[in-house]
Amino acid sequence: MGAVLRAGLFLAMLATLMACAPAPSAGERGGGPSGQAAPAVVQHPLIIIGGRAPESIASRPLRQIRGSGSPAATFRTFNAGLALNNERAIPEPYLALALPQLDTETWRVFPDGRMETTFVLRPGLTWHDGNPLQAGDFVFSYRVYSSPDLGLPDTPPFNYIDGVEAPDPATVIVRWRQPYAEAAALDADEFPPLPRHLLEATYEQRQPDAFTVLPFWTTEYVAAGPYKVTQFDLGSQLEGVAFDGHALGRPRIDRVRFLYMNDANAALANVLAGSANVVVDNSIDQEQAAVLDREWAGQGGTVLRNPVGIRHVNYQMRPELASP
Repeated sequence: MGAVLRAGLFLAMLATLMACAPAPSAGERGGGPSGQAAPAVVQHPLIIIGGRAPESIASRPLRQIRGSGSPAATFRTFNAGLALNNERAIPEPYLALALPQLDTETWRVFPDGRMETTFVLRPGLTWHDGNPLQAGDFVFSYRVYSSPDLGLPDTPPFNYIDGVEAPDPATVIVRWRQPYAEAAALDADEFPPLPRHLLEATYEQRQPDAFTVLPFWTTEYVAAGPYKVTQFDLGSQLEGVAFDGHALGRPRIDRVRFLYMNDANAALANVLAGSANVVVDNSIDQEQAAVLDREWAGQGGTVLRNPVGIRHVNYQMRPELASP
């Protein structure tokens, strides 16, 4: 069985796979008749083929703006934000207990157009390395991503944010200099937390080039998503193991492995051979999808098409640049 999905539909599937699963009971974990611990069961990973290998696992880039074809499934697998869009693209609480509501104390709009949103974090949040994830990590993230030398301060939401405060370890207050419709839906792509305990010392050295090439962003990545990195072979594959401390519960699949292939026919061959379970992020095109439709007819495989491209025309309003 296999599946071919574009990024949007795959993320909806990931939400299901990574949903909270009950922990095994003592009986399920128990040992054999002698009372010794039972041998660990080796679980085969879910193997996912993506088209473009990430240069960094961070869900929000430093300095450069990601173009189309970004490995969205990879970012979703390892990262978490205050909010998370469900399968209908409606934001729901993720690291936050609840999302701010307009015309309440959690989302205040002032007469001059400024705003203030308040997020309360879920109790007991941790990073992949076991350290507490606290409101101060969002304050630190704001410092990094609003820095002209490091982040992209002229892109949303940071071009609208006036400041971020942490009055206590569980409360994040975002102050906005003007209205922003998505102020309550800050997901991992827009405003991810950054582990202050791992990055702040280097950040304070004020050496942007050194900061951007830290192993943290690749092979030593630490976040709060459903899976934590166990191995990252740059440009080829990335492996992760289920994160026991995930905010929404431990994922139902123990391990995942991403294989990155720029050749659509190679990706197709791997799926047909049973070497991969899922294909995402534009790693195959319509031609390969049609082959899978034929090969999988009546065999349980599924091809899900999710049109994500937009064609549009913009008028050039500056006569000196219009040609013709």
